[in-house]
Amino acid sequence: MQGVRDESCLSWVASTASGGESLQYICDCGLTAVVQTSFTYQNMGKRFRGCPKLVKPCKYFHFLPSEETIEGRPRELPLILKDREQKLKRENEKLSKENTDLVQETGNLKNENDILKNENETLKNDNGYLANQCELWMKKMKTAEKKLKKLDKDYRTSNKVNHIMCVVFVVFVAVLVILVGVFRLM
Repeated sequence: MQGVRDESCLSWVASTASGGESLQYICDCGLTAVVQTSFTYQNMGKRFRGCPKLVKPCKYFHFLPSEETIEGRPRELPLILKDREQKLKRENEKLSKENTDLVQETGNLKNENDILKNENETLKNDNGYLANQCELWMKKMKTAEKKLKKLDKDYRTSNKVNHIMCVVFVVFVAVLVILVGVFRLM
């Protein structure tokens, strides 16, 4: 393939096998320049030819004439896309912060849940202890009730004995008075 370098637009004019000519733009690295779209605010949507290297490209740069810009697409599309990208970035930042807050709140709720589990376990232990104490007091109350019944029975029995003794004493005194009266008369 033979070509002539055109310095005004840094291109190679090459003849094809069919005898026609094809215009190729060659960058300073010797590679075929690629058409790209600018996304800077000053030149949004403008098309240009540049070095195809992604890492350390050369300084070759050539804007296309305005009639060659973005075939079939409105020139505002890159602006719309750029605005949408900014909105999505802000929304993503907001969601990331919400996610961070939710993760922190989840951690706080887990800690609170652990504390409540510990308190619940303590209350279960306390409940068991109190149930045992209640059982002991119930046994003591039953024992005290039995003792009280026995004392009441003993009191009633002793009261009857005292009553009988009083009657016997009164009878004894009456007999004694009668005997003293009889001996005096004698």
